[in-house]
Amino acid sequence: VRQQDLLDTRNNWETLIDENKMGKFVIRDGEKCAIINAKQIRSHIVHDGNYESGTFDNASKTMEAYLQSKGFSSKNLLKLNNKLEYDEGILEVGETVYAYGKGVWRDAEEMGLPKEYDVVLELIDTEDESVFLSDDPSVKQQ
Repeated sequence: VRQQDLLDTRNNWETLIDENKMGKFVIRDGEKCAIINAKQIRSHIVHDGNYESGTFDNASKTMEAYLQSKGFSSKNLLKLNNKLEYDEGILEVGETVYAYGKGVWRDAEEMGLPKEYDVVLELIDTEDESVFLSDDPSVKQQ
């Protein structure tokens, strides 16, 4: 979430919130599966949505609740809307995902996954290397 100072004629934006959330998930490639189990993840996620609020555009109830949970508001001290910009990127079901990291084959049941997954490639980070994750098709060519 970025905020623009309405009195600043230089069109400068200040980042208020820069948050990445990640949970464990399974990646399927045909019959084989992988799971990312890392604390150090570098990612490049394509922006799926861009939203704005400002003078005549109120923030949605969802966005206002999110801002308040982080100690912010879409309104200034005079109860007028701040000019805010929200960017969002999500890894969605069925989306092609590119992942790179150290891999270890594990038994699916031992990892709490369905038996039919058989063996799963667990991508882990090391002291020297993070796991890299992206949904950007240009990553495939690198």
